[in-house]
Amino acid sequence: MIGQKRIIYRGVTSENKTIKLCTPETKLYKEEHGWFDLTTKQVDELDQADISIMAIRVEGGKVYYVEFRKLRRLMTEEITLDYSNDAK
Repeated sequence: MIGQKRIIYRGVTSENKTIKLCTPETKLYKEEHGWFDLTTKQVDELDQADISIMAIRVEGGKVYYVEFRKLRRLMTEEITLDYSNDAK
């Protein structure tokens, strides 16, 4: 576990690749839409790993696993919200 970054797992594969798993804060509404928050620190940590996975936990005990590199391509300045009071 990496302290103060909300990353729950960091390791190395048998092929000597770094792997990080992150569980961002999430919320799913009854209308079947929702959100998840990634801090700048989380994004930096995931960007540095050879293999980066997000485990998005939602109500009802469901977990969705997302390969971060595929999601990262969609993350642009236009969709980024700045919460100046949140952890960076």
